[in-house]
Amino acid sequence: SRGLGDVYKRQTNIRAIYKDMDGDIWISQNRLGWGIYKKDNEHVLWYKDMPDLKNLSGMESVNCFAGYPSMNGEIWLGPAYQPLIYILKKEKGKVTLSAKIDLQRYIKTPGNNPQFFYEDKKHNIWIVTSLGLLVKPYNEHDIRTTGFLQREITGLTEDTAGNIWISTRKDGVLCLTVSDDFKICLLYTSDAADE
Repeated sequence: SRGLGDVYKRQTNIRAIYKDMDGDIWISQNRLGWGIYKKDNEHVLWYKDMPDLKNLSGMESVNCFAGYPSMNGEIWLGPAYQPLIYILKKEKGKVTLSAKIDLQRYIKTPGNNPQFFYEDKKHNIWIVTSLGLLVKPYNEHDIRTTGFLQREITGLTEDTAGNIWISTRKDGVLCLTVSDDFKICLLYTSDAADE
C-alpha cells in the first residue's frame, strides 16, 4: 500500500502540515501549493482542484494551518506572502471559503504575513505574523492588536500562570504578561547571546 511518504517522497520544502477532524492530512509544499492527502483513497486533492479556492491570492505557498476545537469546524490558512488569513470550512469532503481576514487592518506595515497560530488555555487564538503578535479573543469576532511588534518570532507557548512565552531568532526568550484588554508587557527576557 502506498503511504503519504510515497506521495511526497520527491517533494522538498514542506512548509506546513495539519491533520483535520476527518483524519485527512493538509500539507503545504513550496512550489505545488497545498493539498489534502486522503488516507482512505491515497489521493492528494490540490487547492487548484477546489473551485472555491483555486483563484485566491497566496495559495501557492502556505505557512500555517490551524483548526482548534474552539473554532467550530473552521480551519485557518495563512499564506506565506500575503497579509491574509483564509477561514475555510470542510464539510462532506468539500473545502470552501467561509471568510477572509486582512491583517493589514491591524498592523499597517507591509509584510504583515501570518507565520503560525497558537490557541491558549482560554481558547484565545494568537496570531504570529512576520511583524508581531495579534490575538483573536475567544467568543469575539474581531482580532485585536497587542502592541507587541517583534520580528522573527520562532515559537510561542503559555505557562500555568497564563503568561505567554515567545522565542525569537535574535532576542532570545521573552515572557509576556497579558492584560484583560490583551495589551502585552515584558515580564522577562533572556538574550540567547548572554549564556
